[in-house]
Amino acid sequence: MQKINMFRNLVMKYWGSLFLFFFPTFIFFLSVFFLGEADTYKLRLSLIETAFFSGIIYLFYILIPKGKIRSLTFYFGYLLILIAVFIQASYYNLFADRLSASTIFILIETNTTETIEFLGAYLNFFSFILLVCLLTPLILIKFINKPFNIYLPEKALSIVLLLILLFVYQYKSLANHNLYNIAFNSYQDYLEETELYDEFGLDDPIGEIPEVIVKTREERKVFVMLIGESTTRHRMSLYGYERQTNPKLEKIKEELLVYRNVISPHTHTIPSLSKLMSFKHYEEEGRLDEGTIIQLMNKAGLETHWISNQKPIGLHETLITKMANASHNLHFLNVKNYNIESIHDEVVLEPLKKVLQENEDQFIVIHLLGTHAGYANRYPPSFEFFTDIPPILNDSAGVNVVNSYDNAIRYNDFIVSEIISEVKEQDAYSYVLYFSDHGEDVYQVHDGASHTETKGTYPMYDVPFILWQSDSFRENFNINFEPDRPYMLDDLIFSISDLSGLKFKGFQFKRSIFNENFKERDRIIYNKKNYDSIFSR
Repeated sequence: MQKINMFRNLVMKYWGSLFLFFFPTFIFFLSVFFLGEADTYKLRLSLIETAFFSGIIYLFYILIPKGKIRSLTFYFGYLLILIAVFIQASYYNLFADRLSASTIFILIETNTTETIEFLGAYLNFFSFILLVCLLTPLILIKFINKPFNIYLPEKALSIVLLLILLFVYQYKSLANHNLYNIAFNSYQDYLEETELYDEFGLDDPIGEIPEVIVKTREERKVFVMLIGESTTRHRMSLYGYERQTNPKLEKIKEELLVYRNVISPHTHTIPSLSKLMSFKHYEEEGRLDEGTIIQLMNKAGLETHWISNQKPIGLHETLITKMANASHNLHFLNVKNYNIESIHDEVVLEPLKKVLQENEDQFIVIHLLGTHAGYANRYPPSFEFFTDIPPILNDSAGVNVVNSYDNAIRYNDFIVSEIISEVKEQDAYSYVLYFSDHGEDVYQVHDGASHTETKGTYPMYDVPFILWQSDSFRENFNINFEPDRPYMLDDLIFSISDLSGLKFKGFQFKRSIFNENFKERDRIIYNKKNYDSIFSR
């Protein structure tokens, strides 16, 4: 009974600071409860972890002797809890899921401008109200957080409670759900993976590519691989969307091979392109060291160019930048790290014209910003075409977002068609292959706009895959065209090798979408799930 009274006295004595430390957890619970997610297992773990984390910080706080250090500990501890709750609750609100290590890993490779655009696109009224609620108790600090002395019996009880909390926190693996622990481990994993990239020699012009057999031609070769960003084919009129988002490409539709069943292996740029550009695929994740498309083209004797409107760095040099560095010629056009204003994709056209003036066999990669989030920043004012209520919406919610995305698709249509026109003028043995690194769900399945993999939907995976060929190419290269072939882009290196007339040890005809010997394979996506089983339509 005496111990119970001591515990009760301890709580009553410090009720003010106790209330403040656990207030964010209460707000976290309320916010997700009203979102209708309170019964999910992962969410319950996050809420329990937050409560334990708050309790541990609180007990550390009251054990510190009265003075400035205790006061600083109070503010620092509350700030840690506030930030963790704000980020986790906001993420739940936006994506109905727990913030994962893979999400943080991707954020590490995101540059400053993309981060600002992400915040501008996704932080909403809920985030504002949440922040106000979390900050409001700080006004009450001087009234309820009064100086106090902690006596020996209370100190002993606090230490016992702290040890119990720490034991349960570790024993039940609650620490694995702590935001700061996830972030720290993700950063450590990122550093280790970056070291592996260096060992693989991805920026070496040749790398470990085996001997390449090249189909020779007298006429000049110009091969262009055009990589879009965050573009789902379901919002392209070329694929049947109600709005005319592809007026330019539809005019030259007879010159195009439009594939209707191609998906990306991931819903984020870095993991997706790491497979698109290399021999890495879900059956063999460790094949980055065997070479990339750029190294393959270098080995084949083509002059390689990388023209990009993507920023070359995130927190550190990204995997994609390392791959690009293997090119003979680099053209990074979006290099002002602190410039928030968007540079539109038409910036790639002038460098492309100059490159095409060089009379040599070329392989050119053009990496666009495409329809990346912050959709209204992806196109100039002259492409503000759609302003009415979109056909995919039943009410006015999301009108501006959907219209901006559709306008970005229409501008992207202009860019792709201009690139095709420039290559067409060369009168060479040429092709332009356009696809997107991944898709985007913009009020199609989800009530919002995102491409989060843990809550993946088919628009996030379904990408355009379009091939233009010059007359000379079409006459001399027989493509076995079946528009509905189920294909995943982790086999791109085989398809683009086949298309470019290259063969090497380990080449597999069955993995080329353009080849008559193509064989269907399981399309395994996030969490080892079969795309065609999940999204059968």
